[in-house]
Amino acid sequence: ATVATVATLHPSTSSSFAVMQRQQRVERKVHAMTMDVLLKMDEELQKAPRRTMADFNLGDRVEGVVKRNSADSVHVDIGAAVDGILEKGDVLGAADPLERYLPGRRLNVTIWRKANHAIFLRLHRYEGTKCHTCFQSLSQEAMYGRNGHHHRCIQCANLGRRIPPFFEKGGKRYHCIVGAVPVEVQKKVQGLIAKGNQYWDTWKEKSSRPTHKGRLHGVGLQLSRNYTFPGTEQLQENCNDVLQGMLSTAMVEMLKNATNEDVWRSFRWYHPPGLPSAEPGVAVRDPSDGGAVQSYIGQGYMAVFNNASDSHGPPVPVAALLGVPSCKETCPTCRSQGCQACGECCVHVDNDQSASILLGLQEEHPVLDEMAFFVMGNKAYPLAGGRAFLFDGKVVPHGVWCSPKGHYQGMAFVKKVPYQRRIRSKGKESRQS
Repeated sequence: ATVATVATLHPSTSSSFAVMQRQQRVERKVHAMTMDVLLKMDEELQKAPRRTMADFNLGDRVEGVVKRNSADSVHVDIGAAVDGILEKGDVLGAADPLERYLPGRRLNVTIWRKANHAIFLRLHRYEGTKCHTCFQSLSQEAMYGRNGHHHRCIQCANLGRRIPPFFEKGGKRYHCIVGAVPVEVQKKVQGLIAKGNQYWDTWKEKSSRPTHKGRLHGVGLQLSRNYTFPGTEQLQENCNDVLQGMLSTAMVEMLKNATNEDVWRSFRWYHPPGLPSAEPGVAVRDPSDGGAVQSYIGQGYMAVFNNASDSHGPPVPVAALLGVPSCKETCPTCRSQGCQACGECCVHVDNDQSASILLGLQEEHPVLDEMAFFVMGNKAYPLAGGRAFLFDGKVVPHGVWCSPKGHYQGMAFVKKVPYQRRIRSKGKESRQS
């Protein structure tokens, strides 16, 4: 009678108790299923022959089964006599600390390193659960796709001290704008490159800069010698389509609405340049200064020499993302003189007349060992899913870093003017084109 009275007086208490009972039954069922999975795994593991650590090579791709999930790592059975450990963390390829890795789940992993009687692993592919533009963590379903977060996220970034600010927004100084490459523009870029490869593949030299890694081709004018880059006539219209597509993005609109009233107070010598113009377009000489908008198409291109050592570490911001030693740790030149003085480091500055519009393309979930990044100042951005950048390459140290096994596609638009050299005449300096 007392219970009935309580249930009558407090129906919410009764319903909450029922919900709690159902949750407990579900948890007991999941626990029983988990124990069944573990017992079955133990039986299979006892029957299967175990491989030694020497049988595994760094970089090997293997399939493993989750054994247990701890606070800082996931223990994965990869058929070895020792544990396979997938550490959790923020570096690319690590297990997501917020994700549940239930026993029995299969994972594609890569052998990362071997030490202390254990094999340490990394996920084989870039999962893309964290936006490296705004650093928000999302599910893979919410991250990509035409209406996903990746294609809507646009951020302004400050790239470190001693770099003149490009613009101001909300009272803060910034050096660049980072966003996604629209899907329509990505298709135009891929079509342009496929068209260009039809005759670039017939060239004696694979690239216009054969001493550098990868392939780079220009669409534009050799201003100082007054001739056109090979292939410009065939690709000029395609390049203009890509340029117009990028100039109509929300990124450019954000830059137009920004101000630069105060940016030169600390850098009085610096005057922020404008973006390349769609009029008169790519490879058309501007009568006002004799310059022209040039387009550069890269395929796995890096501004480093072909004979650059594979032991040379990536730039510091890329190394931080990958969890590997940086160029400052592996290269005496980068450490003592800076990355721009090193022929094996991709970081450089350009002598451009305008700001740069740069875009890089990779698939949404590339293999971790094949990823490409765009470095600007103290930051690096994965090119997975396609990313675009607006910045002044004359003052911002920048460059694309690509894994030795990797490949990406990219384009850049900048305005160049004829090279001018200084000569001395009667004790005075004059400039001659």
